[in-house]
Amino acid sequence: MDLIVIVNILKVMSGIVNFYMFFLFIYAILSLVSLFGFIDLYENNMFSKIYFGLKILIDPPHRFISRYVPNLGNIDLSFMVLILFLWILDDTLTYYIAKLSAQIFAF
Repeated sequence: MDLIVIVNILKVMSGIVNFYMFFLFIYAILSLVSLFGFIDLYENNMFSKIYFGLKILIDPPHRFISRYVPNLGNIDLSFMVLILFLWILDDTLTYYIAKLSAQIFAF
């Protein structure tokens, strides 16, 4: 396979990881806002659609990680582990994008 195609595939994967991390942060903010009572998710239709749509995307990997990460009361470490994993994955993809791009444009 051509290196340019591989670099483009890695860029798409990195973009997907970045979007997922963005969705994680929006989900965290919405859950904190609803937890503190600023917005009632069941009365506000727009925020409830956003929140429950993001919950569908985030719950499967979150539940998988929470099986193996211990619960510390009110602190959810599995959410932090998921963010850390995605951050490391994005850095790894960015490293290989830069490395392969340097090989493509090396004279």
